[in-house]
Amino acid sequence: LALRGRAWGLGPPGRAGAMEAPKRDGPQSASGLHAWCLWLGLATLSAFWVAVVALASRAVAWELGFVLCLCFLFVTVAVAVNLEHRDRQKFEQFINALWVEACLLVLVLGTFLSVYAIGPWQESVGWRPKAPSDLAALLPQEASPLSSWAAGVDPEGAEHAVFNGSVFFSSSDKDGPRVLWQSDLVTAGMPTEQVLPGLVDAKSFIEFGGKLYFSARRNSSGSDADHLWYIDRAGSDAVLVKAFESETRLGDFVVHDASSFYIKASRVCSGLPSHSLFQSDGTGNGTLDLDVGASCKETVLAAADVRPPEARLLGELLLAVLPQTVLACLLLAFKKLPGLILNIFGGIYATVLLAWLLACSDLTDLNTFILVSLTAYSSVSYLSIAAMQLLSFERRAWLEDLTDWAVAAISAVFFCVIHLDLNIPFTMEASYWVAYGVLQPVQMVLGLVLQRRLPGLFGTIGLVVIANKVAFEVVGALATATGFGPGVRLMAQLAALAFLGLLVILAVVLSSSRRQRLEAKLAAKRARKSPVEPLDAQAYAQEPAATAPTALAAASAAPASAASAASPGASPGKAPEASQPPEARGSAPAALNAAQLQKV
Repeated sequence: LALRGRAWGLGPPGRAGAMEAPKRDGPQSASGLHAWCLWLGLATLSAFWVAVVALASRAVAWELGFVLCLCFLFVTVAVAVNLEHRDRQKFEQFINALWVEACLLVLVLGTFLSVYAIGPWQESVGWRPKAPSDLAALLPQEASPLSSWAAGVDPEGAEHAVFNGSVFFSSSDKDGPRVLWQSDLVTAGMPTEQVLPGLVDAKSFIEFGGKLYFSARRNSSGSDADHLWYIDRAGSDAVLVKAFESETRLGDFVVHDASSFYIKASRVCSGLPSHSLFQSDGTGNGTLDLDVGASCKETVLAAADVRPPEARLLGELLLAVLPQTVLACLLLAFKKLPGLILNIFGGIYATVLLAWLLACSDLTDLNTFILVSLTAYSSVSYLSIAAMQLLSFERRAWLEDLTDWAVAAISAVFFCVIHLDLNIPFTMEASYWVAYGVLQPVQMVLGLVLQRRLPGLFGTIGLVVIANKVAFEVVGALATATGFGPGVRLMAQLAALAFLGLLVILAVVLSSSRRQRLEAKLAAKRARKSPVEPLDAQAYAQEPAATAPTALAAASAAPASAASAASPGASPGKAPEASQPPEARGSAPAALNAAQLQKV
């Protein structure tokens, strides 16, 4: 009874008993496997129903999809209410999932109305992915003689060049990448050495302004984008001119005059392959995209007319987001279902995003706003729930479950958004990696404060990512300096990663004991400031299964109180110790263990 009670102890329902519940994350119930099976079944049924609604909306009419979704909502609410009347405690987690699903269906119904009934999305789109034949229109007037080159099929560009008495070429062994080498044509024996800092797939060599320009990728960064480089003399290292965005491929180079040359490029913008032209004067700031002169994402958002009408945004806000958020708040207040915090958490952010879209006419900063707002929202939520955990002394069972769900949602969003903010693991900026390394211990500390495992798990994953980056960079630099083959370098990287991973695991194991001590201190602090309330037998008389341990504990306490009162050393004006409140005795009453309970 003590282990299966509502409060995981001997206290009444809704109060923290003498035996505390183990800390947990995510959906919980008395039968964990049974609860997860119910959740899996509900998710499968929901996915099937979503597919049916989507197919009916696209193949027949949106009205049919709306009616089917409305029927699904009625069935979900009916099942939830029926299970509540049968046995809420037994089906608590399933009821929780059904009401979360019901709030989501309200959101879907409102979206149906705002998308189809209020007005269609604007059809005019000003930006389209550019084909090679469209590049000639990007050339300035003075470069019009290059129109045939711009509109033609893009060759790969020269893969070797002779410059200042040396030949530059790419070569590889049997399994390694094609690394850039240079060979001296003047010195006897033609000594050959690798061009630092270690470049692969070098091509499109042209001579401009007394320098040799070309495109290549870093060998040690794992980047999937070509960058612009130059070499100013034989025997020198390559110098980076401009680093391009992810998934950018540089094609053929052509010199226009003594002041500029042009570069063909292909890339992926918003998931769509596109082509563009770059004009360069040989410097990073002077290498400009002729397609609106902006980056890939900014080009799409600035040139595209994909803004929905205000009526549609208002419809989504008033018919979908706000109703489901208000409904989730009411259900959370009256039914005490912790899973609804997901609907509230997402609904608040969706409300802010729609309000920003209504207030802003220019969508150029949409990507920046989403990243900044999500980072601020998740960070403030994280710190707020940690402060509430430290300052709150009332430990009701449903509040513990609510904290579980809130921590799971907030920590997952925060962990994902910091990767987007810092472009981890693709960035080459050392400051970004330092900031990322600082945030991982912060997450682990928040896990200690919140007494939840999920933030610590995310922090550990972040430390493993940092260990992988350190191993990759250190071994890559050593391999470049010593000329290791790719097989030896891979084995060294794996060995370094394994060593750093062991250090991370050792640090986590050593910190676990301190975590337990910290959690014990926090629990003792709450126990001193929040004494156990006296039991009200009449309030819990209707739940004999839950209050049976309490009755037995009271029965066992009565003889002890009488004996204490009858003892010779008892003072006349002093209450017996067993009947004094916990703060008067200095500590909370100890819980009855199984043997004591059976004896009573």
